[in-house]
Amino acid sequence: MASVLSNSRDFLASCFSSRSIEEANLVQLRVDVPNETLYLDYKAGAELNDTKKAARTLRQYVAGFANVDGGVLVVGFDEQSNSWGCPKLGTTLTEWASRSLQPLLPFFLGPPRIIEVPTTTGPVLLIATRRTPGLVPVSEDGELKYYVRLGESTVAPKFHLAPMPGPLVADILLGRRGQSDLRLVLAKVTGYQKDRSLTSLSIRFTVDNVTPGFADRVHAGAVYWAVQDQGNVSEHLRTLIDARPGKIASLSLTHTSSRDFEKRGPFTIGPLERRLVDIKLSHLPTPNPIRRGTIAMSAGIYISSETSVPRWYQLSGNYPELDNYVPDYALPGWSLSPSEDTVPVVTTSS
Repeated sequence: MASVLSNSRDFLASCFSSRSIEEANLVQLRVDVPNETLYLDYKAGAELNDTKKAARTLRQYVAGFANVDGGVLVVGFDEQSNSWGCPKLGTTLTEWASRSLQPLLPFFLGPPRIIEVPTTTGPVLLIATRRTPGLVPVSEDGELKYYVRLGESTVAPKFHLAPMPGPLVADILLGRRGQSDLRLVLAKVTGYQKDRSLTSLSIRFTVDNVTPGFADRVHAGAVYWAVQDQGNVSEHLRTLIDARPGKIASLSLTHTSSRDFEKRGPFTIGPLERRLVDIKLSHLPTPNPIRRGTIAMSAGIYISSETSVPRWYQLSGNYPELDNYVPDYALPGWSLSPSEDTVPVVTTSS
C-alpha cells in the first residue's frame, strides 16, 4: 500500500494533469489521505464567509506550499462535520481565487492550478502549486513575509504555516542556499552476457533539471550486488541504502557512477533542460541456464550535482539468461521510483 505522503503527492500531480477532478476523486482522497500532510491542507467552506480574511489565508498557504515542495489547498471540506461544500460568493470560486492570488503570480514560473469541483453539497475549491525556484513573498501590513509549510514528526503529524526568519530569507534570496533540482526517469534497461558466466545491464535514464538555473558537475550512480568485489562502497554510502544479502552466495556491494562512462567526466545541464545518461551494472550473477530461471534485483540509484544533495531512487526488475539477447533489446518489467520516505533496498535473489 502506498504511503499517505505518496498519495498526497500523487493528488498534487493529478491536479496538473489533463484528467478532470470529480466528486468521486475527493471522496477517495479522504480515504487515501485522511489527515493533512506536507503536501495537502483542508479548509472548511465556512472560511469564505469572510472573503477578505479568506483571501489572506489563501495567499499564505499557496506561498507556503510553493516555498517548500508544492502542495494542494482544499477549500470546502469541514473535518468536524465531515462535509463538503463552499457558500455562494456572487462569483465563481475560480474567479475569486484568481483575484486573490494575483499579487503572487509574478513569483511563479507557472501559475497555480485553480479547480472548482461541483459536489452534491456545494462546490469545492482546489488550488495546486508546484515548488517555485525562488521564494514567494506575501505582502502583509506593509512588509513582506515568506511563509513555509512545516510539519512535526510525531505519531500523528501536525502541519502549520510559519514565516521564515529574516537571516534565512536573506541566505536564500542572495543564493547562499541555492540548489539545483534534478529528476530521473527510467528510459530502458538492456543487457548482455559474456561466456554464460557474467551478466551486465545498461540502464538509460533521462535527467530533468526542473530549476531555472544551471546544474553543474552532474552525475548519476548505482549501488548493487555484484560477483566481483571492487571495494568501492564507503561506510557513509552504506548508511544511505538498505543492503540486504540475498540467497546468492559470494556477492559484494558495488558502486558505479556515470562518471566512469562520460569521456569528459561530470556534465552540466542547462535550465529546464533534459539529458540522457547511462549507467552500466557489470559483473552481475547469471541465472542457472538449466533451470531457465531469472534473477530479481533491486538497486539504489542516485542523481547529484555540485549544488544539490543526492536524490535517491529504487530500481527493481528481473533478468533471465541473456545469451540470446541482442544489446539493444529492452528488458521488460523494470521500474524506477523515488525513495521519498525510506532508503532504497539493495538485494539480489534467484
